[in-house]
Amino acid sequence: MRNWLSKFNRFEAICSGLRITNYALLPADITLFGHCYGRSQPNSRVVTHSLLHLLLIAGSVVMLIPLVWTVSTSLKTLQQIAIWPPEWIPNPVMWSNYVEVFRVAPVMLWLRNSMVIVLANVIGGVVCSFVAYGFARMRFPGRMRSSSCC
Repeated sequence: MRNWLSKFNRFEAICSGLRITNYALLPADITLFGHCYGRSQPNSRVVTHSLLHLLLIAGSVVMLIPLVWTVSTSLKTLQQIAIWPPEWIPNPVMWSNYVEVFRVAPVMLWLRNSMVIVLANVIGGVVCSFVAYGFARMRFPGRMRSSSCC
């Protein structure tokens, strides 16, 4: 009986706003004698989180607009690109534009060059992290002088 009573007192303390350090013993939501005992957020916190999420969603939509516009424009004909006001959904969709760009421009060369740059940066970053670990952990003569140069 004492164990149940101590758990009940913990539930009461949570609902009344007291600070409890052992939350592992508490279920998420307990109904006892018509009262709800458990962890609940105050209304102001829910409102704050809702407004924050709405702000983040609005920011995400704003950040995605240029991507959607780029994909939409890539599927248009030359005449549709120059139309004002602009159309978001091209009619007809020109998938042949992608075939045309690979035929006209050296896109694969550009992709290869980009991959070479990326791989060089990744390998350089890994090598530099190993060297930095060596400087940080190993003791050798002149260590302080060489680290002051970096």
